[in-house]
Amino acid sequence: AFLVLVPLMSAFLSTAFVNLNNLTQMVDVQRQGMANTLYRATGSVAGILSPLIMTRLLDHIGIVLAVAGAGMVASAAHMRSYPLDETHEPFQGWLTEFRTMGEMYRKALAQRRLMGFIHLSLLWGALTTVVGTFAAIRLTNELGASASYYGNACAVGSALTLAGILALGAALDRMSIKRCTIALFLAASLCTVVLGLLGSVRGTAVAFVVFTVATGASLGPLSIWISRESGDIGLSLAFSVHKVLTAAYLAIATLLLGFLEPILGIRNLFLCCGVASLAALAALLCLRTPPAMMAGKAPSVGAVVE
Repeated sequence: AFLVLVPLMSAFLSTAFVNLNNLTQMVDVQRQGMANTLYRATGSVAGILSPLIMTRLLDHIGIVLAVAGAGMVASAAHMRSYPLDETHEPFQGWLTEFRTMGEMYRKALAQRRLMGFIHLSLLWGALTTVVGTFAAIRLTNELGASASYYGNACAVGSALTLAGILALGAALDRMSIKRCTIALFLAASLCTVVLGLLGSVRGTAVAFVVFTVATGASLGPLSIWISRESGDIGLSLAFSVHKVLTAAYLAIATLLLGFLEPILGIRNLFLCCGVASLAALAALLCLRTPPAMMAGKAPSVGAVVE
């Protein structure tokens, strides 16, 4: 049952986050930065509490999951009150619906500037996912830190991420989205390199916390960049494509990292992936600054999977 329910839950949550991200971008340009700040800050609060709870209540994991599930159901019910007028087209049959969806995805894939940013940012993300994949093993199994120490590092990282998101939100609407995104990506890449150079528990934990803050704070500017390059395909389709490609990139990256770890070791993987992510970042620098007129554009009809 667990092997069936977890993939189903992941699929439903992934679809929910596509819709939430889409709703967050549907504001005017002047408030887009603050909208993303509030959205990401909420996730950071959950990131602070989750590792603290999970590492201390492992013996009661069933109760924790039941409470979390009930909370998500209550949240979904509350979302019904969101003030949004939508036009729902009648169901046309599975064959027609899948054909329409395929045509929409082909149209999205033809958006060169959007796809250029998505592929380069996902390549960068795939390379830096080595931190999320192996940081816990590096700290606990290799460097001897306890599970609680790692949990505390995650909580500290999430707390500082929340502070960083709130501080960034105060100025994000007046900042260059490209410069902001690149600066945060650069900080995360450098932390990945540092993780490959250090051999102490404290230094590794600090680099991990800074990496957590940089990647967490970058999600808002990244979403804004995608929304402003969405063109005439609409926000829903742009974020749907990004979500699908994210899953593909991360799946491939995780498989490759699992294959390379016994050969190179975790420390060398951090170093190699960090250096490679800097190369991907250099390619991102060549992209244009995203235009501002796409923010708040209405979603394309039928693009959000519900």
